[in-house]
Amino acid sequence: VTTHHKRLAALMADRDDVELLAALYDEERRVPTYEFLHGVIGKSYAFETAARYGINPAILNRARALYGENHERLSILIERGSELERSLKQKNREADERLESIKTEERNLKEARENLRAELEREKNRLRAEYDIAIREAKAAAKEHDQAAIHRQLNRAQAKLPKVEIPKIAEPEKITYEVGQTVKYRTQRGTVVSVGAKDAMIEVEGMRLRVKLADLKPSGNLPKKPKVTVTSQVEQKSGLKLDLHGLRGEEACERMDKFLSDALLQGFDEVLIYHGIGTGKLAYAVKEFLKAHPSVKSFSDAPAHMGGFGAKVVRL
Repeated sequence: VTTHHKRLAALMADRDDVELLAALYDEERRVPTYEFLHGVIGKSYAFETAARYGINPAILNRARALYGENHERLSILIERGSELERSLKQKNREADERLESIKTEERNLKEARENLRAELEREKNRLRAEYDIAIREAKAAAKEHDQAAIHRQLNRAQAKLPKVEIPKIAEPEKITYEVGQTVKYRTQRGTVVSVGAKDAMIEVEGMRLRVKLADLKPSGNLPKKPKVTVTSQVEQKSGLKLDLHGLRGEEACERMDKFLSDALLQGFDEVLIYHGIGTGKLAYAVKEFLKAHPSVKSFSDAPAHMGGFGAKVVRL
């Protein structure tokens, strides 16, 4: 029901099956908004609408006089109440919208936080994987550049090479040797200790070697050449002794590896390695290296006159 009678609207407001709706009006533009406010009695805008449609002002004034001042005051009070109600509902609506906006922002922030946490976890896992790969590559590179390991690998390869016998062009003149005779073997000179059918035992610098007769030469009265000591710093043929005094474990292992390789290539079956006593670290490193070397048959502490506990006799 649409009515301009306030008393009728007031009577109907007490009924549970009746809902009040106030039609809203734009006072500044003097036009209806075609919106409604629930639960209140609206003001009648009949005079304002009549004026907007050009009704004679005299008629409007007469109508207002007949309508009465009390009714007009009631309309003003109703309008004020409606305005307050509209303002309150507008603020409630804005508050609800703001609350919903805040809840939406909270949901977005929570989602962004979860996404950031997941991204950080993925990045951490990626960096961890790259770190592990870099460590493995560094270890592999360090292993590849381990000089001692390289030398040991070369020794193993050389040990597997077949020995090639060089055919003799002509039968050499047969030479006989006697015990006590001075002979030359490779680059060393020694004294014959015993003679067999095909080999002989000679003593070189306190070390006894069993060698083939074909590898010996009479020394005669030629002057004795100076002793030759091989270290990894000098390119020369291997001797029977290697002095490691003052070296660290890794450097000592590298020199031993080259020394033993040269000794094998020159046919020595027994050599002497000096390491000293000191703190025992170098002696331990020498012992562990000789244990692992594929070409070392056995080793033991040298006799007292050849270095004792500060040297090792190595049999190849």
